[in-house]
Amino acid sequence: GWPSGCNLSGVQYDLVDITGPGGIEILRAEDGVYWHLRWGAHYESIIYREIRLKVAEMNARFNETIGGIRIIQLFNREKRNEDDFRDLNHENYKANIKQIHIFAMFSPVINVMASVSIALVIYFGGHGIMDQSITVGTLVIYISYLRMFYRPIRDITEKYNILQSALASAERIFLIFDHDPESQQVPYPQISRP
Repeated sequence: GWPSGCNLSGVQYDLVDITGPGGIEILRAEDGVYWHLRWGAHYESIIYREIRLKVAEMNARFNETIGGIRIIQLFNREKRNEDDFRDLNHENYKANIKQIHIFAMFSPVINVMASVSIALVIYFGGHGIMDQSITVGTLVIYISYLRMFYRPIRDITEKYNILQSALASAERIFLIFDHDPESQQVPYPQISRP
């Protein structure tokens, strides 16, 4: 959240301030991180809405079944009701699996980007040390700041998953609040008397 964002901005500033143009080159990786985060955010919000809808449908179906169990038994619809609930539960399962797949790609890609950035810094920094164009201390600073750069991004990605779930739930609540029950009522027919 807020501390992670402040830490990230501070690391960006310090990295460029201490290392100069090399820090700017390293921060170009931030573009890939940004677009990956945008992609994940877009698909996670869609999936979480779907999950919340399925959970709401399951709750409504369960409530209707419990409330109307005598009618269901009277018309011998137990098997049909069970099949309908099983189908709805399977749709919920598939939506949750989609969410797990998105999160499974979301977090590891950030870790791979961090590892590749550090590997590149070590590779080019090693050449710089051999050429005596940079010192070992500068290389250590690069590596330390890169680790500090990616730590808040990892924190944000983990918290963002929780935030998306909460936003999807809040969206459902606001839809209920915005619902106008009077617009759904059908007026009683007027019977004209002769």
